[in-house]
Amino acid sequence: MKLRFSISNQLTKLCKLDFPRLTDANGENPGVQPVVTNSVQCGWQFHVVRDELCWLVFAMESYSRYSIVMPYVLKPDWNEIARDFDALWLEHMLAWFRMGGFVRTDAQIAEVVRQFNTKPVAECHRNLDMSINGHLADAKLWLEAYKRDVKPRLFDSEHAWHFCEMLNQETKRVNKQRRKSAEFVPFERFLYDNLYRYAKGLCDGATPGAKEGDFPNPHKQEPDLRLV
Repeated sequence: MKLRFSISNQLTKLCKLDFPRLTDANGENPGVQPVVTNSVQCGWQFHVVRDELCWLVFAMESYSRYSIVMPYVLKPDWNEIARDFDALWLEHMLAWFRMGGFVRTDAQIAEVVRQFNTKPVAECHRNLDMSINGHLADAKLWLEAYKRDVKPRLFDSEHAWHFCEMLNQETKRVNKQRRKSAEFVPFERFLYDNLYRYAKGLCDGATPGAKEGDFPNPHKQEPDLRLV
C-alpha cells in the first residue's frame, strides 16, 4: 500500500518544507492534483489555519473526507505534526473499532496496532486537492460555529477531539449532488476503509469477495457491516 500526504502551500511555508509538487501523468498542472484513496493507496490532505491563539492543522482523508484537527500554541514543525497525526489516526481508528464492536479484546487491539505500524512511509508533496479544499472550507465554518456555541478559552486537544467527533458524523455529498445515493457520512467510510487495511484476520463472519477473516474492500463494493 502507498501512503500519500498532500501538503498545502500554507503549511509548507509555515514549516519551511521543500517537498516536490504533485503533477499529473504528463508532468503538468503541478500542485493542484486530486489526492486519491483506493484499494492500494491512502491519501490525506494537510492544511493549516491560524486561529486567534493557536495554529490549527487539518488533515482530511480523500475517500471518507474524515478530518483530524491538531491545535498548536507554539508554531509546530513538520516532524511534530507527522508524529502527532500518526498517533491520532490510530487513536481515532481504534475508537470507532471499539464503538462498533469490531475489536473487543486486548489481543485484537494489539493486532490492529501491529498492522497499522507496518504501513509505509508517506510520500509527501506540495499540493492542494481543490475538491478536498471545498470540504476544508466547510470544516472551517463548522469550527467557527463550534467556538461560538462552546466558547472555549483555548481550542485545545480535548476540544479538537470533540469537534472532530461532531464534524465526522455530518452527512456529506459527492460533488454536491442531491441524490440520496450520493450522501455519505465520513466516520462510516473511515471505519470501513481502516477495517479493510488494518484489521485483517479479525472479521468474525464470512464476507463475500473477501478472504476468510478479512473485512471487505470498500473500494470494490459496499461493505455489508453493522455497527453494534
